[in-house]
Amino acid sequence: MNAPTARTAEQTQADSADWPPADPRILIATCMKDEEPFILEWIAWHSAIGVTDFVVFTNYCADGTDKMLDRLHEMGLIRHLPNPATVMKSTYFQPVALSYVQQMGIFARADFFISMDVDEFINLRAGEGKLTDLFAASGVFDVLSMFELNHGSNRKEGFERGWVKDIFPEHQTNARAATKPCAA
Repeated sequence: MNAPTARTAEQTQADSADWPPADPRILIATCMKDEEPFILEWIAWHSAIGVTDFVVFTNYCADGTDKMLDRLHEMGLIRHLPNPATVMKSTYFQPVALSYVQQMGIFARADFFISMDVDEFINLRAGEGKLTDLFAASGVFDVLSMFELNHGSNRKEGFERGWVKDIFPEHQTNARAATKPCAA
């Protein structure tokens, strides 16, 4: 395998003429275990901001997570697979799954790839809150890092049914000035 090479200014300028890609394929790959109550909101949220493809790996689910994901797979909304780490008798669930997804055709067809967990929601402040707005505002990139705001427990002491965004509205800072968005 060849080592990556630095991009020249000419390559970056040529890429910017076609930036951002029209109708990009955006793939999220994630691992889940016992996340059933949160799956539908998470998929709906990320689909609404422009994610086109989901690959979800599961291992040892006891709450029906795997059955729900099987149904979403049957409906063509996601791709659900058992975590390959279980076959290898490994406990490195996320590294093994992320290595595996890179061998899949869906990864090769993606314009953008995101690795994240089901308890993480991308919250965009660029344009209309779509990933394509973020891509347009950021300019050409090879890697884009997003920081997270920790929502914590919001003083909840037990499980509550409801939308994650409504149950956990507070985060470590509600002061916009304390954050430094990459695109406003």
